[in-house]
Amino acid sequence: MTWVMDFFFSVFSGPEREIPQVIYALLFILLFIMFALNMIDLFRENLVIYKIFKSEKENLKRRAKQDIFKRQKFALQVDDLMESRNQYVKKICRKHLLRMGFIIILVIIMSWRNPQNAAACIDKAKGWFRTEETTKQNDNTDDKDEEEPATKKYVADDAEENNSIEKPRGYRFILDRPNEKFKIDPELENQVFFYINGTEAMLEQAVIEYMDEIVYAQKENANLFEIVNQNDCNFFNYTSLEDQFKEKVNLYETIKDYQNWLELAPHSSEMEIYINGREELNIAVDENGNSGNYKIWWKLANDYQYYALEYEKQTDNAGAVLYFYSKSIQCCMKALQYEMDGEEYNRIFDYLTMRYHDIFSDQCIISERYKKCAEKIYTVLRNHMDLFYK
Repeated sequence: MTWVMDFFFSVFSGPEREIPQVIYALLFILLFIMFALNMIDLFRENLVIYKIFKSEKENLKRRAKQDIFKRQKFALQVDDLMESRNQYVKKICRKHLLRMGFIIILVIIMSWRNPQNAAACIDKAKGWFRTEETTKQNDNTDDKDEEEPATKKYVADDAEENNSIEKPRGYRFILDRPNEKFKIDPELENQVFFYINGTEAMLEQAVIEYMDEIVYAQKENANLFEIVNQNDCNFFNYTSLEDQFKEKVNLYETIKDYQNWLELAPHSSEMEIYINGREELNIAVDENGNSGNYKIWWKLANDYQYYALEYEKQTDNAGAVLYFYSKSIQCCMKALQYEMDGEEYNRIFDYLTMRYHDIFSDQCIISERYKKCAEKIYTVLRNHMDLFYK
């Protein structure tokens, strides 16, 4: 025990009792190895946690794909998983940083108490680096013509590996059918665009007559608490699904890396669950024999416009954009046929009018034929707003 204490004091006692240079160098190498091993251990443990996290995430994703309704909980489960992973990472990093800090402190104290040995080691290290640098320069001079193309190749390969594709701005969810050809049937076209091939006077007359019919229709709304579809889901169930979908959109919309976004972002198929459910609810009948409700049609109008905007941002699919804008307008027309207060009515009417404006706007990719018709209808609705407002 005495020789251990004597050795400790010889290392840390001060310049007047410096240890031999060989022993100092061995101690320094030992501390360096401990530091390096600690770094390797830190990397290894983080890698293990990452693999576990990735495996768990894949399991959640697989289960979500098997059960449509589990997709709604997927984002929350991933958040819990990430929070758990972050806690483990913090704990591991704290442990290894303390170890590395202790090693660094030992090196500083040992060098401070043995300045001559420290200076000698530094000079020797400088000599090694200078020798190695000179050798490299000579090699580079001799083989310059051969190595230059290889260096460029490695740099290019490295850049290719490190470059990630940035997510296009404004993408909110993944379209499962980006290239599908959507066609509006004659009934939908006639309802939304009236006399698309007729004269301007015919179109104006048709719009005014139809809006007059809507103003005086005022059907009674079905009871939202009574109507359910074949899945026993009601209006509020689908509102909850929509809220969960929008939460996921907001959660992952800020992701910049396109590949990461593709792995985490919600899919349009999730949105179609509550869209189709709402369409079915408007067919259901309550105890008083009433079917449909302006609130359901109003929700659907927003759903289809949300869909149209995404197709407009992500694709050149003009047919899809036209179809979903037309569906949004149709749902507004359906909603206005039901009883509601004047404020709600005017809000939906303004929304309907602006969808026509969206169609003929410059950035819209819909054909000129529909654009011109939409602009004419928009003008009629705006010019006769006093007739249609409540």
